[in-house]
Amino acid sequence: HAFSPPPSRRRRRIVVVLSILIAAIGLFMVISGLTKGGGAGSRAALIGGGALLVVIGALVLAIALLVSRALNGIFGVALYRYALDGEAVGGFTPEELESAVKTKGGRGRTASPPGATPGTI
Repeated sequence: HAFSPPPSRRRRRIVVVLSILIAAIGLFMVISGLTKGGGAGSRAALIGGGALLVVIGALVLAIALLVSRALNGIFGVALYRYALDGEAVGGFTPEELESAVKTKGGRGRTASPPGATPGTI
């Protein structure tokens, strides 16, 4: 059996990429403010705005990672309960839980790992 991630994983990847992009833009602004000539006011604005974007990007990334781990944990528990009892819990349908596990096929392959006995995890 192979685990297939829940469908919301794509959205989480987008949030992570966007937060990294925001932080990168902020870092670029900070570096530009430190290296750029010009008035002290424009340099301070670049550095301050850039630092703010770096902090916002880091916070969004941290929140996205926390939410992602929590959702993966909830889904994992629901999948485990479904595999153990056949009971769909946590607002998931049996179809959603069954679609998360695919049986690998192929010549000479079995659904169980080598050496595993039926009923062994």
